[in-house]
Amino acid sequence: MLYVDHIHWSLEPSTLTHLLFAVTPETLAQQLQNQGKSAFLNGFYMGIVPVSFLVGGLLLLKTDRWFRFWWVAFFVGVFFALGKYNPLYSLFFDWAPLLHKFRYPEKFLFISAFSATFLAGAVVDFLLKVRGSESIPHKLFFAFLLALLTLESIWYVIYPETKSVYSLLFLTLFIFSCSLLLWNRITPALFGGITLFIILTDLTTHNQIHFAMTDRKFFDETPPVVGTLAQDPDTFRIFSQTKSLDSNSLSKNNFKTAFMALSYKDLKNILHETTGTLYGVQTISGHLGTETKDQGIYNHLFARLSFQQKKRVLERFNVKYMIAPGNWQQAADGILHPQAQTLLLHALPRAFMVPAAQVMEGRRIPETYFSPDFDPARQVLISDLVEWNVSPEFQGAVTHLSYKPNRVEIQTRQQGGGFLILLDAYYPGWKATVDGQETAVLRGNHFFRTLPLSEGSHRVVFYYEQEGFQTGLIISLVTVALLMGGCLWKLILNNKKKASLKGTPYP
Repeated sequence: MLYVDHIHWSLEPSTLTHLLFAVTPETLAQQLQNQGKSAFLNGFYMGIVPVSFLVGGLLLLKTDRWFRFWWVAFFVGVFFALGKYNPLYSLFFDWAPLLHKFRYPEKFLFISAFSATFLAGAVVDFLLKVRGSESIPHKLFFAFLLALLTLESIWYVIYPETKSVYSLLFLTLFIFSCSLLLWNRITPALFGGITLFIILTDLTTHNQIHFAMTDRKFFDETPPVVGTLAQDPDTFRIFSQTKSLDSNSLSKNNFKTAFMALSYKDLKNILHETTGTLYGVQTISGHLGTETKDQGIYNHLFARLSFQQKKRVLERFNVKYMIAPGNWQQAADGILHPQAQTLLLHALPRAFMVPAAQVMEGRRIPETYFSPDFDPARQVLISDLVEWNVSPEFQGAVTHLSYKPNRVEIQTRQQGGGFLILLDAYYPGWKATVDGQETAVLRGNHFFRTLPLSEGSHRVVFYYEQEGFQTGLIISLVTVALLMGGCLWKLILNNKKKASLKGTPYP
């Protein structure tokens, strides 16, 4: 992955203040939108009590090696989450193995959240076992909590709109319960229950947006457009958009406005993106979509095309219906909702035959494939040399097409040699057999799977086999065998040692 794509979502340094001075996810999203920025994570808050243990725990458990391990792990997660804002991150990207395989540095904050869980458990466990208000570490810990409470109070006075009053109240409650424990006014079990309640309530209060509370009827009721699509016997994909079909272009700001004007019900009714998969509809993006290996090329080409050009691209991706908001009608709730508007496209079949192939340089294939001068029903574009017999009077047809998990079965009939094209993603791991014989899968038109077929009727099976699975399985089996052998060898040595000790007389 390119560095510029990898670091797209990096943690803003200013966002680290939200670890202590919490804001709601809605407020954080609004702040980022006002700054023209976005975030991969909807919230960064980990709870005021667990994060307070980062420093407070050092006063109590600075000699505990496990505490030090998770303390370091917390800041390692933050270090990498900063991404492009970290001047050293590019060095790790160049030299650290497998780092370029991951996207978005913000994901490393999950390591910090995981570490905070262990840090909180370690400190609470220490407080439950060792109670005593006279020790200097306990006094320092108390002083730190009071200083943090003061900072929280000042923050709330300056920025009341952040709703950090909740974390302020939770921290106050924790300090109060902690003082009762240290002065033997409550039992350790009660303190542990109160602390757990504080942490859970704190996180729930600040992350309500992450709890899906949708009426089941929302999913059970099928959108009307699905009934129309279900009547079509062909295997095809759909494409949905949030703007009207009669609009050729929208600016970025207008697009956001059009999107935000639609409710979740509206997005469901136009089968927006992966919503359609709830009802077995295959979309060009998301699950059951094309999921092309070079999705970025498709996205880049599609974004800069006109409306008519987009239609041609969609048709060549087996998209038969384009769905978007149509006329707006007032519902019983008094809110205007758009009716789904459907446009029928001249989509290519999911699987079909062509008489010839054209070999060209790989990077030229995408634009050639989408060109109006190229006829995808007459030839396929490939970058690998392959032998086939040209048949002037070629005739071919796909007589059967069926899908199973990780498997596609196709029956063909043809006169003369030609190529079978399946408009599903070409991706490493997809293999094929023709009449039971293993056949190499070619990359056709850059995005799809194709293979040459000789004259006659054929049974073609595409099946997916994860690359490296067999190698990984062998390595795992060998490792298990070595571990079992090592354990057995250790057991034999221990038995011999015990037997030798039994025969040794006491002095």
